[in-house]
Amino acid sequence: MHPTIWKASGHVDAFNDPLIDNKDSKKRYRADVLIEEHMAKIEEKITKELRRPGNDSVRQFDEKKFREPIQGYG
Repeated sequence: MHPTIWKASGHVDAFNDPLIDNKDSKKRYRADVLIEEHMAKIEEKITKELRRPGNDSVRQFDEKKFREPIQGYG
Protein backbone atom coordinates (compact mmCIF):
# COMPACT_ATOMS: atom_id res chain seq x y z
CA MET A 1 0.00 0.00 0.00
CA HIS A 2 1.16 3.52 -0.67
CA PRO A 3 2.62 5.32 2.39
CA THR A 4 0.14 8.21 2.12
CA ILE A 5 -2.73 5.76 2.55
CA TRP A 6 -1.14 4.44 5.76
CA LYS A 7 -0.72 8.05 6.97
CA ALA A 8 -4.27 9.09 6.05
CA SER A 9 -5.80 6.06 7.77
CA GLY A 10 -4.02 6.87 11.04
CA HIS A 11 -1.84 3.77 11.05
CA VAL A 12 1.41 5.76 10.99
CA ASP A 13 0.63 8.10 13.90
CA ALA A 14 -1.39 5.75 16.10
CA PHE A 15 0.31 2.40 15.54
CA ASN A 16 1.48 0.77 18.75
CA ASP A 17 3.07 -2.67 18.87
CA PRO A 18 4.53 -3.09 22.37
CA LEU A 19 7.68 -5.19 22.47
CA ILE A 20 9.38 -6.81 25.44
CA ASP A 21 13.14 -7.36 25.52
CA ASN A 22 14.56 -10.44 27.22
CA LYS A 23 17.92 -9.33 28.56
CA ASP A 24 19.11 -12.91 29.12
CA SER A 25 18.45 -14.25 25.64
CA LYS A 26 18.81 -10.87 23.87
CA LYS A 27 15.54 -11.56 22.04
CA ARG A 28 12.57 -9.26 21.51
CA TYR A 29 8.98 -10.46 21.80
CA ARG A 30 5.61 -8.94 20.94
CA ALA A 31 3.57 -8.50 24.12
CA ASP A 32 0.32 -9.80 22.59
CA VAL A 33 2.02 -13.02 21.46
CA LEU A 34 3.43 -13.64 24.95
CA ILE A 35 -0.02 -13.12 26.49
CA GLU A 36 -1.68 -15.49 24.00
CA GLU A 37 0.96 -18.18 24.61
CA HIS A 38 0.57 -17.84 28.39
CA MET A 39 -3.22 -18.11 28.13
CA ALA A 40 -2.86 -21.25 26.00
CA LYS A 41 -0.66 -22.82 28.70
CA ILE A 42 -3.23 -21.99 31.39
CA GLU A 43 -6.04 -23.46 29.30
CA GLU A 44 -3.98 -26.61 28.69
CA LYS A 45 -3.44 -27.02 32.45
CA ILE A 46 -7.16 -26.60 33.12
CA THR A 47 -8.06 -29.16 30.45
CA LYS A 48 -5.49 -31.63 31.74
CA GLU A 49 -6.74 -31.25 35.32
CA LEU A 50 -10.37 -31.74 34.30
CA ARG A 51 -9.54 -34.90 32.36
CA ARG A 52 -7.54 -36.38 35.25
CA PRO A 53 -9.10 -39.64 36.50
CA GLY A 54 -10.81 -39.37 39.86
CA ASN A 55 -11.29 -35.61 39.64
CA ASP A 56 -14.68 -35.00 41.31
CA SER A 57 -14.74 -31.33 40.31
CA VAL A 58 -15.48 -32.39 36.70
CA ARG A 59 -19.06 -33.19 37.67
CA GLN A 60 -19.51 -29.68 39.07
CA PHE A 61 -17.74 -27.87 36.23
CA ASP A 62 -19.73 -26.44 33.31
CA GLU A 63 -17.16 -26.21 30.49
CA LYS A 64 -19.60 -24.49 28.08
CA LYS A 65 -20.25 -21.73 30.61
CA PHE A 66 -16.50 -21.46 31.32
CA ARG A 67 -15.70 -20.88 27.66
CA GLU A 68 -18.41 -18.27 27.07
CA PRO A 69 -17.03 -14.73 26.89
CA ILE A 70 -17.71 -12.54 29.90
CA GLN A 71 -20.39 -9.98 29.11
CA GLY A 72 -18.71 -6.79 27.94
CA TYR A 73 -15.30 -8.45 27.38
CA GLY A 74 -15.68 -10.33 24.15
